[in-house]
Amino acid sequence: MDGRLLAKLDRVHSFLWKDEVSETYSCTVPGVHGRVAVKVFIKVNLRGSKEAQVLKDLEHPNLIHLLHVISCKPLCLAYEMCPGGTLRSLLSWASSKTGDPSSQQPGLTVDHRLQAVAQTVSAVAHLHKKDIVHSAVRPDNIFLAHPVGHGPEGIVVPQVLLGDVGLSRFLEDEVEQTPSFGTLNYMAPEVLLRASYGLASDVFSCGVIIHEVLTGIVPYSDLNIASHILVLKVCAGLRPNISLLHACGAAKLQIASILAFAWDEDVNTRTTSEEFELTLFGLIDKRQKASL
Repeated sequence: MDGRLLAKLDRVHSFLWKDEVSETYSCTVPGVHGRVAVKVFIKVNLRGSKEAQVLKDLEHPNLIHLLHVISCKPLCLAYEMCPGGTLRSLLSWASSKTGDPSSQQPGLTVDHRLQAVAQTVSAVAHLHKKDIVHSAVRPDNIFLAHPVGHGPEGIVVPQVLLGDVGLSRFLEDEVEQTPSFGTLNYMAPEVLLRASYGLASDVFSCGVIIHEVLTGIVPYSDLNIASHILVLKVCAGLRPNISLLHACGAAKLQIASILAFAWDEDVNTRTTSEEFELTLFGLIDKRQKASL
């Protein structure tokens, strides 16, 4: 880490993760209580400044909170820490519990999973109300505010927080297509085709994530095909297998209907994120009342 940056930090505690343009560290910084996640942009581009611009003045319980912009080169952003990991790691943990018959800890229920995806869609809906397209909604960019807890009735799944808005844009901005390997599974057809895209592309991604969270299966992972073939198939109408939602029980048909509207090939026919949010929370409320 650059010495000029170190001078602006109280302490660097540990390395957390990296992607193609940044590295993130657990740090303490002047004027901010407790540890924060400091994202250091190791490549000079507009992604860091765009991320700061998008998150400025944005407040939502399911959006990761930008605490401080550290003015230096390279640009650094200080975020609230999310020690619970990501939605991806939560699904991996749940899968390990399901596959371990000796485990005494209960796994994730359908209601746990619905809460996590509903909170994610709520964050996306808030961005959309500000005419912001996230452009990279996937499990690796959805964080847990705290580790999974345990209560008298089983596990307690913490609040989820949508982060990594570096690829997001305002609707009026010029579209920059930057798809990368490993994210194709969640991309809408119009994004894969490098066509004009907007808010509806996030809705499509949310639909794919909901299927993965409810089934525990990474979308299209059973096909074992090359990425360029996957692109062609998704653009031709391929979607995750609805029959895999059998664990949802009586809610399967309603969830299948929700996903059909989220995955529609016609962007003008897809449900809006606000409608999506209301439908998911309505389903959760209905299930809670039925369990009383």
